[in-house]
Order: sequence, then structure tokens, then C-alpha cells
Amino acid sequence: GTWGGGVFKSTNNGTSWTAVNGGLTNTYIYSVCFSGTNIFAGTAVGGAFMSTNSGANWINVGFANKEVRFITSSGANIFAVVDAEGIYLTKNNGASWVLKNQGFSTIPAIRTLLITSDIIYAGTEAQSIWKRSFIETINVKNISSDVPSTYSLEQNYPNPFNPDTKIRF
Repeated sequence: GTWGGGVFKSTNNGTSWTAVNGGLTNTYIYSVCFSGTNIFAGTAVGGAFMSTNSGANWINVGFANKEVRFITSSGANIFAVVDAEGIYLTKNNGASWVLKNQGFSTIPAIRTLLITSDIIYAGTEAQSIWKRSFIETINVKNISSDVPSTYSLEQNYPNPFNPDTKIRF
């Protein structure tokens, strides 16, 4: 991925390169990653793109007209950093994305992600490094194995206009 030239492909270990930009609406590439045989690219003000044919054709898989500052994968889990919004996760090649900003008090300017076997790290611009359990990021945490026989949602208290409120369920 290049800044202004799009994505290039080499079939001879880098001796020569060919542009493979069919379908890209923005050729300013922040990052590129692989998930299986699919290639993903994060672009400046173009969104996230996926190619299923070695870069010959690209389709937008989210965030049109937004900056996808970083894109990376771990198996079928694709993470995208969208400027001023935070970290998104897709498990279905971009058909749907889920925001994963839990733990941030304010959304920092995230510039990179690193995934280890059990931790995901987010590097920010001159602010901090964010760390979270990888399993918590990709899975729903089961809080109980009990199955209720009835359900109830009670009134919140002390009142809905306080900065903190509680709801029993």
C-alpha cells in the first residue's frame, strides 16, 4: 500500500510491481492486512476495502468517506481504526462492524494496533497505550448460566437526569 499510488502487487519477489487498484475510490493507503485469502486495505477518506482476487478488484466494506487509519486481522477477526471514532471489529469480512471502545474515557487518536495471543494493544498519538484482553474484545462475556423463568425491567433510580443511574433487571 502506498500514499497516493494505491496498492501494488509483485509476483517476482519485488523485482517489479503492478498497480492493483480496480474499485479503490482512494489511493492513499494507511495499512493493508490479510485474513485467509482476502486482502483488506484502510484508506484516507475512502473507508475500508476488501479484495478476494489478489487485489485485482476492491469493494468497499465500510466507513465510506472516513479515514481508516489502521486495519489488522487475527484469524477471521478484522479490526479497523476509524479516525475520531475508535476501534471496530468485524467477523464477517466487513458485512457488519461493531464498535469496541470499551475502556476509553474519551476516544484517543489511535494510530496502530498490535494483537498477541491474549492481549490487544492500541497505540495512540502522544497520549497512551491502551490494553485489553483479546478474548473480551471478540466474545460476549457470559455473566450467568441461569435461565430466568420470567423477566422484569424496573424503573431506574435515583432519577434519569443524574450522571449515574441504576436499573434493576
